[in-house]
Amino acid sequence: MDEIFDPEIHAVDKDGNPSLNKDGSFRKKRKDAGGGRKASAARPASPAGKVEADRRARYVETTAGTLQPLAAVLSIVDPVDGFCASQLVNPWSEVIADLALQYPQVAAALEKAQMVGPLSGL
Repeated sequence: MDEIFDPEIHAVDKDGNPSLNKDGSFRKKRKDAGGGRKASAARPASPAGKVEADRRARYVETTAGTLQPLAAVLSIVDPVDGFCASQLVNPWSEVIADLALQYPQVAAALEKAQMVGPLSGL
């Protein structure tokens, strides 16, 4: 049989070698093997998780509000770089918001930027 080994559907032994049937074909994985636990019904969000999500959303909004005017100014100086920067505002905002949740120093800087408002980019 000219079957190609596929680790997604074929079983392996403890050393990582393909497991074979008696006829020499590759043994299939069991349906319940490797799947881990199935996700049960969605649990309601905890109040702490909701607060964390609200903080993250505020951080994303603040960061985007700061970066968008900077990208607009950059587009006056160099349109190509300004376009590239404007395309990256949302991903940068997401990453900076995640950093703010992990590092209090970044969160403090974003809190100060929220107090200043839209002029924080200046």
